[in-house]
Amino acid sequence: MTNELTVRVEHPELPAIRWNEAEVQQNLTEMLAAYTGRIYTPDTIKDAKADRAAVNKLDKQLSDAARSAKAFYMKPLEEFLQSAKQMQGQCKAVSGAIDQQVKAVEQAEREEKASSLRLVYRDCIGELEPLISFDRLLVSQWLNKTFDLARASKELRLAVETRREELRLIRDTCGEDAEACTTEYLRAFSVNDALHEHQRRQDARAAQAEAEARRQAAREEKERLRQPADTLSALRPVMDKKDENN
Repeated sequence: MTNELTVRVEHPELPAIRWNEAEVQQNLTEMLAAYTGRIYTPDTIKDAKADRAAVNKLDKQLSDAARSAKAFYMKPLEEFLQSAKQMQGQCKAVSGAIDQQVKAVEQAEREEKASSLRLVYRDCIGELEPLISFDRLLVSQWLNKTFDLARASKELRLAVETRREELRLIRDTCGEDAEACTTEYLRAFSVNDALHEHQRRQDARAAQAEAEARRQAAREEKERLRQPADTLSALRPVMDKKDENN
């Protein structure tokens, strides 16, 4: 769009409504003066009804005149508002079509940038590729047009090295629990979660060993208590034989 168009709306001075305002007002003033405090009798009830009809007729004429004047002045405004609303709808249609094209171009740029970062990922991920996918390391902000590709590549390499060092720490620290702790770490890339899992397993083994030690001590105590009874049972036949000989 080369020529910039500006919507211009002229606001001419609206002419005043010309009507016999003074004449009507004078008539109303006289009627108010004549009928205020007036007392009707059964003989003059017919006149009262006629007076009431005259007043109501004047009230209806004023109402009709006001409605007619409003319609007259509102017509050009309503026509303008209708045209403006229709054109606004057309503006939204054009804007929507342009927006689709803009988003398509921006999405293509994001995909191209992601492809470049994927090459960086493959260059540095090495033995961690089966464990950590590119999508898990990708930060959506890196794909923004305002985010420099070189900076995004640097941060991606740093993220890979951070994960590598954290996994090495887990292997060195968690011993026989390294595999299970690595699985726990990979859920949210949390070293604390991995170390907590290691501690949990250590506590479980210690509790199991303590329970087994208690069971072994109980078995040994039971065996110790049973030995005097077994000795007494073995000696009883000998003692019985001695008693017979005596």
